[in-house]
Amino acid sequence: IGDNTQMGDIARHLSGDEEDTPLQIKLGNLGGMIAKISSAIAGLLFIFMVVKMVLNGLKVDTSNVFAFLDSIDEVKTAFTVCVALIVAAVPEGLPTMINMTLAITMQKMAKINALVTKKEACETIGSVSVICSDKTGTLTQNRMTVEVAYIDGRYVEDKIESNSYFLENCTINSTADIEINEDETKYLGSATECALLLRNKDVDYRKMRNEAIIIAQNQFSSNLKRMSTIITENNKYVLLTKGAPEIVLELCKYVQEPDGIKELTKERKEKILSEIAKLQEKSMRALGFAYKEMSLYDESQEAAVALEEEEISIEKCEESLVFGGFVGIRDPLRPDVKEAVDTAHHAGVSVKMLTGDNINTARAIGEDLGLLKNNMRAVEASYIDTLTDEELREEIKTISIVARSKPDSKMRIVQALQADGEVVAVTGDGINDAPALSKADVGIAMGISGTEVSKNAADIILTDDSFSTIVSGIKWGRGIYDNFQRFVQFQLTVNIIAFLVAIISQVVGQEMPFTTIQLLWVNIIMDGPPALALGLEPVRKHVLDRKPVNRNASIITKSMIFTIIGNALYITLILMLQSSTNILNVPEAKGETVMFGIFAFSALFNAFNCREFNFDSIIPNLTKNKLALQIIGITAVAQIFFTQIFRDFFNAVPLSVMEWIKIIALSFTVIIVDEVVKFVFRLFKKENKNDENMPKVEA
Repeated sequence: IGDNTQMGDIARHLSGDEEDTPLQIKLGNLGGMIAKISSAIAGLLFIFMVVKMVLNGLKVDTSNVFAFLDSIDEVKTAFTVCVALIVAAVPEGLPTMINMTLAITMQKMAKINALVTKKEACETIGSVSVICSDKTGTLTQNRMTVEVAYIDGRYVEDKIESNSYFLENCTINSTADIEINEDETKYLGSATECALLLRNKDVDYRKMRNEAIIIAQNQFSSNLKRMSTIITENNKYVLLTKGAPEIVLELCKYVQEPDGIKELTKERKEKILSEIAKLQEKSMRALGFAYKEMSLYDESQEAAVALEEEEISIEKCEESLVFGGFVGIRDPLRPDVKEAVDTAHHAGVSVKMLTGDNINTARAIGEDLGLLKNNMRAVEASYIDTLTDEELREEIKTISIVARSKPDSKMRIVQALQADGEVVAVTGDGINDAPALSKADVGIAMGISGTEVSKNAADIILTDDSFSTIVSGIKWGRGIYDNFQRFVQFQLTVNIIAFLVAIISQVVGQEMPFTTIQLLWVNIIMDGPPALALGLEPVRKHVLDRKPVNRNASIITKSMIFTIIGNALYITLILMLQSSTNILNVPEAKGETVMFGIFAFSALFNAFNCREFNFDSIIPNLTKNKLALQIIGITAVAQIFFTQIFRDFFNAVPLSVMEWIKIIALSFTVIIVDEVVKFVFRLFKKENKNDENMPKVEA
């Protein structure tokens, strides 16, 4: 009772604390790194400034409070500047940008049939490196049809008439329903059971159910792999059983042949299994049928525990059954699933199919999908159960198909993959799938065939139950991650510029070219609209041409470091040149305001550079984010307006139109220089590639 039941065990797995997503971990590490480095640099800079003041003759007057405060005014100024640098280093706009981007992406993903219930999943799915997918309804259409029927020892093509209660097994030992319209047939309930009803559509199954007297019934379960029903008919009990053929055969002692009931000998059993294997090798799913007649008054029968109390034990009945036959059911693959699986493999995402089907059927479907390439294997869940957790971590690397999959096996597989550093997405539709969906980095439930429990445990619900939608979601997730990197790249460049200018100014003996207010203003305005616009960059087509990001990798890549440092050094260079040599030839009284303008506009133009990574030019996608262009334009106008109007607040002076043009032109060189450097590197990379492709000439 309670927690000791199967439902209680599932609830216990669902009640655990949620783990941080890979992005949350990376951003936490980034925040800690920025705080430590900025605090350390600001602290050292403050010490340097104070020591420099002392060496220059700073004297502290302690005669009274006012004299003391006046004497340490320079120290206070230095302290304020260092605090402002630390504040400027903190990317305050990051949480806002992340939440805004995720919220907008949730709306866009809903349009591709992916309903996101936890916004973090929008990004996490982009980091997925393994997809553990169910078969039915996800990889296949979930439109099962009976293609082969082997009843009473012979193949039957037309109307089935049997002596083994085949029709009753299809109609009464079932809870499914179908609606046949002129244009389509709608399946309600188990697709397998619906296929059986459709195969016998000339029979009024609703009438048969209404007239049947059902004594007991065990629903299908992933553990039993069968469904059983006991009915009473003509003064006898009849047990009807259908399920996995190998499971049903183990319960049988007899077999229904055209000329009567025969003993199920080893030879007959092997023949049946051989015929079933032929279907499974053709990607068909086999379903076996059995029955047993029991007298109401035969006290030797073990079926009736207490007939007078109308209690029946199905488990005690399920022995010495008569095998009636089997059917071959085909569930065709979705038209786009093969391409989607290939796209996933191209994107570095491995696909593992966890299905309840027989190993032969699973292997045949896996062959069609290309899951068994590169020495990948198909195994049964029973093999998984024999492995320790450490062994499973190694074995699962070469396993792409798990047949006769069980919920506990799926759970262990997910944990083994995560322990090996993989980011795992799991699909499921049943109550028993809920723990695995909850444990996965991204739990994906089926919106059509899924239970409410599985949907509540999932992060994403597929409203079309299609595997290709998962791959589309991965594309969106990778695009979001790129946008977060764009923001970080943009913001860190501004931070490094502020620190470099402050450090160089002190080292060369110059005054800090920016006031505290100007420094904080640039931080606020760059942390705001321009940075947020980077979070709305369209997803690039090439995001699926690379491998997923490792869950332990830093959010800052080597190419980002190169871009950040390169652009920061260039902007710092033009700032220091203006400060030292007045390259724009402006009056000295306007020097500080001009420096303020160059800093703001250089950082603003650098937002264009941050729209692309590595050595990609910004030109091909320049106009694809119109909102970013509008935001950057408005921010530029705002910079000029506030500087001119609120000059007292910013300690600025008015600048002429020509002076603003000079500032903008000098700042724009940030884009020109960056593009030239990227072009040179692209040429160098292309030449190296051509050299590698040159034919080797041996002496």
